[in-house]
Amino acid sequence: MTRRSFVIGLLLAALFLTAKVDSAERHPHVVFLNPGEPVERGTGPFWRMVTQFMRPAARSLGLNLEVLYAERDHLLMLRQAEDVARRSSAPDYVIIVNEKLAAPQMLKTLARSPAKVFVMHNDLTPEQRREIGNERQQIRNWIGTATTETGRGSYTLMEYLYRRLGDQ
Repeated sequence: MTRRSFVIGLLLAALFLTAKVDSAERHPHVVFLNPGEPVERGTGPFWRMVTQFMRPAARSLGLNLEVLYAERDHLLMLRQAEDVARRSSAPDYVIIVNEKLAAPQMLKTLARSPAKVFVMHNDLTPEQRREIGNERQQIRNWIGTATTETGRGSYTLMEYLYRRLGDQ
């Protein structure tokens, strides 16, 4: 868990370091459009754990983190992106996930907002990137993407377990 916390902390630190907000005036406001559920309903703890790691990292970096849960409903996630884009007081950053391949629509929606947008965990597919371009091309406020290499992570975990447990 410390490694995940470290990675999320780095993500938030990167957002903080790029902020053009006077920290003496206010803390940068980050909205995380979490595709998961705030309580266990049989879909697993992953997205709640992401939020659990983000909160202390945001606090330690002086960021105001707001989490909106989409309840595993990509259509709700799209509506949440629309609501965030319409806010009269826009957040400084919005973190989204390409859950059910919804990121391109969210990026287009959030392009109307002055908030900087960061995609995490699930990258856009090559087809999606051909359609909307890469970071800062067609969508200027899309500042970056951080994804995990799950194949390599799974291999490393299995290698460790095999070394530790052998043929058990």
